[in-house]
Amino acid sequence: SNHYAYNVCFPAAVATIYEENDYFPIWADDASRQELLVQLKSLVYADLVPGLDKRLYELESLAQRRELRSFDLLATDSLLIYQAIIAQIQANPGLLFKHHYLTVPTGISIERHHSLSAASIKGELNRLRPQIKRFERSVALAARLRSQTPHQLNFTGNKRLIKEDQPIIQGHLLLDVLYSYGDISQIDYEVLSDHEEVRNTGEVTYAIKAFQRRNGLEDDGVIGPATARQLALPYSEVARVIALNLQRSRF
Repeated sequence: SNHYAYNVCFPAAVATIYEENDYFPIWADDASRQELLVQLKSLVYADLVPGLDKRLYELESLAQRRELRSFDLLATDSLLIYQAIIAQIQANPGLLFKHHYLTVPTGISIERHHSLSAASIKGELNRLRPQIKRFERSVALAARLRSQTPHQLNFTGNKRLIKEDQPIIQGHLLLDVLYSYGDISQIDYEVLSDHEEVRNTGEVTYAIKAFQRRNGLEDDGVIGPATARQLALPYSEVARVIALNLQRSRF
């Protein structure tokens, strides 16, 4: 499709790859298509590569079409982009620990990539995949948090610790956040939300401790400065950190 020819970053390399494959599609396997998309999401959600979110959106739109030729071309180009970005990260892991934006290189070694084929793609995606358990689940969690309505919970100005059995200022907002993260069950959330006052006791304390454990904090059930800061983080920032940690798991 000529319409998408203008969007590819590496037209010469893509042309060489298809010439090597006698112009047959190389993304006919649905599992490989889905694997490419989930790996690209893990990079997009880390907010490392400006413009990559638009490429992902375009790929997902093309994947819904019956005729997949446009998807095939753009997916091949996207794999080359992904390879180039991961190569940058592997050459300089420090980029993941400072908020640096990565850029797609303007040129690429065609010789290095012409061996891509329908048969080799699965192995290449496996090589590029972050080696972490529950990879798909982490990407799905980041996606859900990115789409979540922003919360208003903020303990700034409250200098006192909120210990067990004490009332919680903004208690209902706290319940919303704990429920969004899955630290409190739906039944407990609904019951406690009906209470006029939310106290740091029972299921609320258990949920706070679960939140603390997940975030590497001391699970004492007390809302101190560290717990308050973590609770107040925007969902979008938590999603970005989850995705960044997926990339950091390469090292």
